[in-house]
Amino acid sequence: MLLDLRNYSKLTSNGQEAVFKELFPEIRKILDEKDYKPVDSNTWGDSVLMVFNNVGSAAAVALRINNLLKTKIWENKELEELEARIALHVGELENGTDPIRELGQGGHHVFGSDLVITSRIEPIVPPKNIYVTEQAKNLLDGEIQKNKNLRKKTKFSDMGEPQLAKGFPARKLWWFGQEDDLPPPKPDSAGVSEQHRLSTQTLLRLHAIRAINDLLVSFHNWAQSCSDIKQLKKAFKDYHKRILLALRFHDTQQNQFEADVLNLNKLVNGKRAFSIDNPSTNDLGKKVLPKMYLDFDTSKQTFSKPSVSDGIAPYIIWASKADFADVAVAYDVNERPQTELWFRTKKSEGVGAYHKAETQPMYKAANPIGNIVPYTSILNVPIFSLTKSTPKPGEDVEKEYLGVLSITSVKKDAFSVQDFAWAELAASLIGSFYQSFQSRTANIPQPKGGVNVQ
Repeated sequence: MLLDLRNYSKLTSNGQEAVFKELFPEIRKILDEKDYKPVDSNTWGDSVLMVFNNVGSAAAVALRINNLLKTKIWENKELEELEARIALHVGELENGTDPIRELGQGGHHVFGSDLVITSRIEPIVPPKNIYVTEQAKNLLDGEIQKNKNLRKKTKFSDMGEPQLAKGFPARKLWWFGQEDDLPPPKPDSAGVSEQHRLSTQTLLRLHAIRAINDLLVSFHNWAQSCSDIKQLKKAFKDYHKRILLALRFHDTQQNQFEADVLNLNKLVNGKRAFSIDNPSTNDLGKKVLPKMYLDFDTSKQTFSKPSVSDGIAPYIIWASKADFADVAVAYDVNERPQTELWFRTKKSEGVGAYHKAETQPMYKAANPIGNIVPYTSILNVPIFSLTKSTPKPGEDVEKEYLGVLSITSVKKDAFSVQDFAWAELAASLIGSFYQSFQSRTANIPQPKGGVNVQ
């Protein structure tokens, strides 16, 4: 197993010191557990090499380290910039003595050509992911069947036969991860010319949309045969989380996206509040969400325009209801708390192009949790369902606003105009998901006393 720590070179001297004082001791704790001890290990700079007698142990350690780097809250915050790229391979190695290593530590080590193969796979592994060779997968299949935890919590995805680093021949590879993880786009091995090849960022967004669409179709088909309101509610929450996980991806620009649905609650005392009512991708979301409201003008039967610092979510719902804008984006809420509203051209000429409508300081600060910065960039898009059909295509439709799809990143300037269309499409699919749930709920006989299906 070869582990590379991406972004290690960007750390300060204190950050690099923290790798050895904070990160490596945590990895050592994992290795000290039963059955996890490697027969050989070595570190150099940003890389860690470990050799195991058992491929199941190697896979379990890889998953644990990958999850550690994704979820651990470190004392030195620089460590949160580190991301794992892990390669697994199996092969015949030799035991020997390294006379150079022997000067500073025990000279025992293993060597062989299969170590080189692992080092050529690791550079092509996307950050926060694990690739395994065909040989490793074949053995790991057997280990997974023996191990109840691995069998229930892991999966593979075919990565084809991508070209390895430094001109090494293409080799069959598999992605290996946990059940709720989404595999990265399959590496291009078809020899597509550069001018026609889609960027990794574009592919990630397309894969996310396709995953959401597949989940929506799956839920809709299953819900039609469901006659138990409690089962339907449970499935809705499960699919809700899986849909948002599809939007939790990491592109090559170091943007880790998180996604939440900020539900717009029922009218109480002339106000509608925002809340996170369903499972999301980030446990922090509910804790840091500030109190945000939309005032409802009963005389005009519409939302009142939010005031400065009322929040981005109320701002975009009001703007969409007023047919003024479709997307709200803030590029750096800590240094530049300005929010831009953008509208999408709906005229036949130039349809789909985005234009800036206005800029206002609408951001409302997140609830503080220690020194944690939950997000820096925010992209908000309204979610709605259609309440009435129209006789003619192109006519305005009646909408029920359900809330806001809030996509965030800890990075500055994480979003651009190119992100608006896929975010709107994701919000539209989520609106259809809610509508499917509400439609099926209305057609299932309620048990005596009723059931809360929010």
